Amino acid sequence: MKKVRALHRFCLALFLVLWAWPARGQALPSGSVQDAEIRLIRELYSKTNESIRLARTKSSGEVGPLYCNEVVINRFDGSWRAVGNYSRKAAFWYSDQPEFARYQNAPEESVLVKVEVQETAAVRSLAEEYLFDKGELVFYFRRSKAGESTPVEERFYFHGKTLLRRLGVPTDGAFEPTDSNLVLTKAKALQKSFLATFDR
Repeated sequence: MKKVRALHRFCLALFLVLWAWPARGQALPSGSVQDAEIRLIRELYSKTNESIRLARTKSSGEVGPLYCNEVVINRFDGSWRAVGNYSRKAAFWYSDQPEFARYQNAPEESVLVKVEVQETAAVRSLAEEYLFDKGELVFYFRRSKAGESTPVEERFYFHGKTLLRRLGVPTDGAFEPTDSNLVLTKAKALQKSFLATFDR
């Protein structure tokens, strides 16, 4: 009788584990796990920024830690219809050519590690950073400024497609809080734009 009850409990436990297993990536990590994830993201951010610094200072022809493609909109800051001065620059930082990712059974966009966006429209300026880990967005930073107002900063930490933490919700009426789903959508669009820079 004891063996039957033990077997019954085991089967029930196994059923619960198998039932919950497909949702494992969707659950928000607990506090300490969440803090550990954010610590790893911050370490990756620091390491990536150091690699970018080295790439900017290296001599031409040296093998660098990262490569950069830039896309510039309105290079010479011509007057934009209904806006005035407008310019936008996106810098795509990556570790290797996308086609080589395929040889390692990884998606081509997995080589993209960071995107830095600078935008100016009349008196407004916007700076954004998208940090990726193996093709997944893990961190987003946004700094907005309008005229003489105080800059507004937001930070988002992601695990999979789940928002782990958000810092800096705008309270000024001139700025709308950023939607985390919109950030994920824009990150995907930037990955596609990055891959398009290699189309021949």
